[in-house]
Amino acid sequence: MSYHHGSLRKDLIQRAAEVIASDGIEKLSLRALARDLGVSHSAPARHFKDKTSLIKALAKESFGVLIAELDAATDRAGSDPMARYNAIGKALVHFALARPAYFRAMTHPDVRDRSDKELVDMHAAYMTRLLDAARAAQAAGWLPGKTPEFAVLYSTAAANGISQLLTNVMDKSLLAGIDPIALGDEVIDLVVAPTSTPSNSSKGDAS
Repeated sequence: MSYHHGSLRKDLIQRAAEVIASDGIEKLSLRALARDLGVSHSAPARHFKDKTSLIKALAKESFGVLIAELDAATDRAGSDPMARYNAIGKALVHFALARPAYFRAMTHPDVRDRSDKELVDMHAAYMTRLLDAARAAQAAGWLPGKTPEFAVLYSTAAANGISQLLTNVMDKSLLAGIDPIALGDEVIDLVVAPTSTPSNSSKGDAS
């Protein structure tokens, strides 16, 4: 199989996502990807020096897609600050369910070492969106008395937790008759209500 300039890199990332989604990151191998794509076992080294660099490349693509989806979700949610933050949580869960390989890549320990400036900047852009939206939701009455950092950790623990559970559940029978998206949405609604109401001002106040 021959490739035009730059095509092999794209195909390696795409095939890596397919392998991660079906078999997990542990099964990812540059040699196996080369075999799957019909190129020499040394060909991937022209683009990725090792498995970690490939995972980081996929993580960058993942952050780009996720940030775009978060922005679209908040735009659709309108001007209500709590509705916008609720939409962010649901968008994260929907992203993980629709693109489990992307979610696993961007949460993999190898992308957290802060050695890749582009990844660090993309993660910072992601966190800025969460913190800004959390501050606005708090101003509307959500989690009074808590810091924005606490609010983000509290809410992303729920969003990431249900995403991890739904994308990695070992006993599939647990999901029998359950709509994963509906379940994820319900978890997010329990953390931050989808609209600002007077009663919301007391929710989450553990002080």
